[in-house]
Amino acid sequence: MTYSHSGATRPASAGRPQLWLATLQPGIVPALAADALDKLRARLWYLAVDEGTYRIDSQPNLNQMLVTRIDAIRQDPEAVRERVRKAVEEVVGRRVFPTDPIIWPEGSDQVPNRRTLTLVVLDPAHAWGSTERAQQSARAFIEDILNSAGHTFRQFKNTLVFLLPTAEGVRMMQDTAVRLLALEAIYRQYQDSGLSKTQMEQLETDLSNARKGLPGAVWGTYTVTIAPTGSADGESTLWVKQEHGFPGYRPGEHSLAGRAWERLIDEQRLLERLDPRLISEGKGDQWRLWPAEDDRINVEVLWDYFCRFPYLPMLTGPAALQQTIAWGVQRGLFAYALGDGETFDTIHLRESLPSGEFAIVEGAWLLRPALAERLLAEREGVAPPPPPPPPPGPDGEEDEGDEGKPPLPPPPPAVYQRVTIDTPVDWRRWYDFYQAVIKPLAEAGAEVRLRVQLEASGEVNANLVDLSVKESVLQFNPQGRVEVEEGGV
Repeated sequence: MTYSHSGATRPASAGRPQLWLATLQPGIVPALAADALDKLRARLWYLAVDEGTYRIDSQPNLNQMLVTRIDAIRQDPEAVRERVRKAVEEVVGRRVFPTDPIIWPEGSDQVPNRRTLTLVVLDPAHAWGSTERAQQSARAFIEDILNSAGHTFRQFKNTLVFLLPTAEGVRMMQDTAVRLLALEAIYRQYQDSGLSKTQMEQLETDLSNARKGLPGAVWGTYTVTIAPTGSADGESTLWVKQEHGFPGYRPGEHSLAGRAWERLIDEQRLLERLDPRLISEGKGDQWRLWPAEDDRINVEVLWDYFCRFPYLPMLTGPAALQQTIAWGVQRGLFAYALGDGETFDTIHLRESLPSGEFAIVEGAWLLRPALAERLLAEREGVAPPPPPPPPPGPDGEEDEGDEGKPPLPPPPPAVYQRVTIDTPVDWRRWYDFYQAVIKPLAEAGAEVRLRVQLEASGEVNANLVDLSVKESVLQFNPQGRVEVEEGGV
C-alpha cells in the first residue's frame, strides 16, 4: 500500500487507519500495531512521514539517520566530554568571582593557593549523588583540594567555592550533547543536497533546539554549591547547598557563577561587609581574632585570617574588609593607623572616610581606642596625666631628699638566654604555629634552631616515602634521617 517506485503520478501513501486495516488480523491487539509502526519509523531508512501519512520514499528517513549517528557518537566519549566542557565554559560566567573559574581540575595542583575568592567547577566524574555513599568520591576530591595544593599544604582554604553537577543531571547533560553532535554531523553531510526541503527544515529546527538545549541541561545539572566550614577548635566540615525550583536558563541573564554567588550571599556564607564589632570583640565563644589583651592587630594579618580559616565567614574580597574597617573607625570601635607597629605616621579615629583609604598592607594596623587616643594626645602636645605624689617621709612630710636629682633610668627589660619549646602541633595548623611562635622569635633577633620529630602511622605508600619524602628531607638537610617500619605481608 505504501510502495511505488514507478508508474505512478504521485507517491503512494497511507494513514494509520489504512495501515491497520491492511495488517490487523483477528487476535492481534491494535496497540501492538501502533507500537510496531513507531519502531519502524525509527528503524527504516526510507520510511517518510508527512502530515500523518506514511510512504516509502527515495530519500532517507531523518529519524533513522539520527539514531545511527547517535549510536556512532556514543562510541567516542572524548568528543562528548569536550562538547559538554565547552557548554560548561559558556554557561559558568566569567565576571562574577574576582578571578576566572577553575574548570574541571584533575588534581589539587591545578587549583592555586591564593588569597582570592575562587570558583572551582568539578568534572562530571565527581558528580554529587543522592546518598552519602554516592557522595564519597566528590567529598574525598574536595577535601584533597582543601588540604593540599599539589605537594604543599594549602594555606588559604576559606577562599574556595566548589560547583558540582548532580549524578542524575550528568546523564541528561551527556544525552543532550550526544544528540547535538549527531544533528551537527547530519547537517554537515546533507546541508548541500540529499534531503528534501521539508527534511532540511526539520533538521534545522531540531539542530537549533539542541543547541539551546545543551546550555539548559548544564544549567539544570550544576546545582550543588559547596564551601568549607568548621569551628575554631580545628573541626572542619563541608557547607552544602543544592538548588531547587529555579527558572529555566536564559543566555545573557543567567550564569552558574552568578547563581552560586547569590546562594552564598543569601545564606550569609559570603559577606560583602562585617559588623566591625566582630573584629573588635569576636563572636562570643565561637571565635575571636583580636585578643582582648592586645591593643593592636595588623590589618594584613587580619585579612590573612579570613582567607585561611573556614570557621570564619567568607568575604567577597579585600573591599569587604575595607568597608568594615571604615565603619568601625567611624563608630570609634577602633582606629586605623599606618606605621611599623610601634610608631605611627597616620592615625584615623572617629572619622568618616571612603573605604578605599583603608589599605590592606603590611604597615596598616587597627588600634584599640584607648591606645589611639593616647597617641593622638601625645602628637598634639597635650601633657600626660601628672605622676602620683611621692610617699610621705618618716615625720609625715613629703620626702624632698631627691628633689633636683635627675630621674633614675627605667630598669632594662628582662631577657632570657634560651627558650626551648616542646609541644605537640596539629599538622593542619603548622603554618599558624610558624606565624605565632617561630617567626616572632626570628624577627626579634633570636637564633632559632628547629628539629622536627614527625611520626606518620597507618598504611603509608612505600613509593611515596622512598621516592618523595626521603628525597625532600635530604634536600632540607643531608643529615636528616627517615626511619620506616615495614608491615607484615
